[in-house]
Amino acid sequence: MKRYIVVAILILATLTGTAADATTWTVHSTRYISSCSNLNESGATYELAADIVNSSTPHCINITASDITLDCQGHRIDGTDAEFIYFGIYVHGTTKITNVTVKNCVLSDWQQANICLDNTDRNTLENITSTSGPDSGILLRASDNNTLTNITASGNLDGIHLYYFSDSNILTNITSTNNLRGFRIQHFAESNIINNSRIEENGQYGVLIFDAGANKMYNNLFNNADNVHFSMTTYRNYWNTIRQSGERVYSGGTEIGGNYWTDPSGNGYSDTCIDSDRDGFCDDIYSLNSQNIDYLPLSDEYSGGNSDLVATDAWVGWQDNCTICYNITNIGTEKTPAYHNTTLYVDGVKAVYDCVDVALEPNEIYIGCFDGYNWRYTPTEDTITVCVDDNNTVEESNETNNCLTDVWLCGDPGGDMMVDTADLQLLLVHLFARAQINKWAGDVDGSGYINILDARLLMNNITNPTGYPLNCTCEEV
Repeated sequence: MKRYIVVAILILATLTGTAADATTWTVHSTRYISSCSNLNESGATYELAADIVNSSTPHCINITASDITLDCQGHRIDGTDAEFIYFGIYVHGTTKITNVTVKNCVLSDWQQANICLDNTDRNTLENITSTSGPDSGILLRASDNNTLTNITASGNLDGIHLYYFSDSNILTNITSTNNLRGFRIQHFAESNIINNSRIEENGQYGVLIFDAGANKMYNNLFNNADNVHFSMTTYRNYWNTIRQSGERVYSGGTEIGGNYWTDPSGNGYSDTCIDSDRDGFCDDIYSLNSQNIDYLPLSDEYSGGNSDLVATDAWVGWQDNCTICYNITNIGTEKTPAYHNTTLYVDGVKAVYDCVDVALEPNEIYIGCFDGYNWRYTPTEDTITVCVDDNNTVEESNETNNCLTDVWLCGDPGGDMMVDTADLQLLLVHLFARAQINKWAGDVDGSGYINILDARLLMNNITNPTGYPLNCTCEEV
């Protein structure tokens, strides 16, 4: 209770103008800040309690002691893009700073870098969003053995900049998109690891390597017009790990190794390489140059053989339209790759296909529709067949169970392929209790609505089919 009283009093004081400088306060062992501050108490945890917007402080959050945790709690630290407004968060000291954790922060518009680690080691950045930096989204300068995890960098000059002997840092689950350069690795920044990351749609280069070597990049998605560019002296870097079980950042497969190499047009090396055994790895290496080779580039052709696709249902979109939709399920034990076709046959004739453009985990269900094809019922019945993986893209444990066939009859809302009193009973229950039925087959007078007139016509048809013909049309109303 004391905690909440103290916080309430200080907030009230700030709002009334009686404590204009009360932007840092202490509750137990946690320090709460609401404006640009110097964090210099070793062992303390600081929490940001409010957004900081359009700050003109050169170093907004200035961390100058080891063993500090800053939790922004999702709050924003925003600068003005102006000259001399250098860093949103600046970790540095007169002696080497270590073991600082910065997490859950959103930063933007700081002139040199939204976050800068300057001559600091063994720190952690996690759950950070860094945008609109005129220079670097995140800058490491002469800083070693740091861990960066769950970082999103976009709209910066350099999304992530490893600079000047910044060595042995681990960067995992980085999304660096729509920067000029996704990563800049410069001036003998060596032995860094970048993995499980997406480097996409950056304007100039995905990665610029400038006088740097011995860095290791694997299990990343590269999707840029120019994925990697080398400047000045070209040193050896490493572009794959050993082949091993693991979750890929992109493309189907149960093993990791190198990277997935594509481009915005979808015609990159991984898109077009030969994968003759469909194990998810290109048959040949991918050479960036003589010293930079991905020996295990990923392909998009994986087919594990233990997936199994089945069609489980098909229905028509009545009364809004006459588009047929379907369910498929992967009942196998391995994930199926994306980009296989589900085909619709009507009375044995191929009508249309739909491309399934997502991978399916075991037991995952996919709902698709044959958009652009409007089915029309042709009495007395239509045989509807839905076949999954009809182009045989997926290698399955059972290749004989891909098709589902139903006979669709007007007056058969129960879907048992006969018209009888059970359908009349079901139609009446639907009218009064909204039971689930095949609605198009219950609209036996073709009016576009189900009402008591349909029940009366169906009852008469059951006793006198010739005298009371049914007229299901599935016309768009």
